[in-house]
Amino acid sequence: MARLMRVAGIEGAHRRRRGKYGRRTVSTATAPDLVARQFTAPAPNRLWVADITNLRTLEGFLYLAVVVDAYSRRVVGWAMADHPRTELVLDAVGVAIFTRRPEEHGLVHHTNRGSQYTSYEFGQAPRSSGLEASMGRVGSAFDNAMANRYSPR
Repeated sequence: MARLMRVAGIEGAHRRRRGKYGRRTVSTATAPDLVARQFTAPAPNRLWVADITNLRTLEGFLYLAVVVDAYSRRVVGWAMADHPRTELVLDAVGVAIFTRRPEEHGLVHHTNRGSQYTSYEFGQAPRSSGLEASMGRVGSAFDNAMANRYSPR
């Protein structure tokens, strides 16, 4: 049957989408991967990892953005809202900066390449606070594995 279908140029129906994932627009602002899956830090406030996730509730979805210190593995900033826009991740980073007050420059803020983290507004905010932006590769969940473990999925 497989040979006949291949000869006829037909295939079975499936829900899989082809060719959509892994594409990126040319205008997307990205940062280099400064972490390279090495989620260890010699001291507090040297490496922060961040992620955003959605939570299903009885009233709909809520979105949670977290910032985790790689040294202590504690959540140092978080924000929750009913939308996944850039303001949500900006609030989480703002809370982390306010509570930890990092003094030395060179603090790496590592994220995935989600649209919230590649936006223009998010690109300006960490730089103005002295944070170095770092992003994992496209389509690789392991490049941000430490932050993903705090997602309640």
